[in-house]
Amino acid sequence: MFSTKLISALAILVAAATVSAAGKVEHPSQGETWVRRQLRTIQWSTEGLPQTNMTGDILLGYLLPGSDDQHLDYDHPVAKDVPLLAGMVVVPVPDVQPGTNYIIEMFGSPEYTSDTFTILDLDL
Repeated sequence: MFSTKLISALAILVAAATVSAAGKVEHPSQGETWVRRQLRTIQWSTEGLPQTNMTGDILLGYLLPGSDDQHLDYDHPVAKDVPLLAGMVVVPVPDVQPGTNYIIEMFGSPEYTSDTFTILDLDL
């Protein structure tokens, strides 16, 4: 009985490590430019994900020099309940202040964070 519980606990730890190490937001990528209110594709790696119906929310944030805070906008997700195994979702670019330090995070897994990218407004 003890060995069954130990094996089950180890299996859970291995599965958790696989999920946390697997993900990477591939697009947007460093230096990529998005335009407010246009449709863009967010794409992430699905390698190593367990074959389950796990979902996640996608948040927009930004980085400031000298700060570890990602300034994620929890109140206005870019997308909600996205199937992680889909590997991509098409979203409208949020109507935010133009800037060069935006990030995308697949909420629920800190490993699912994009590089910084730019959001522009063509109406300027």
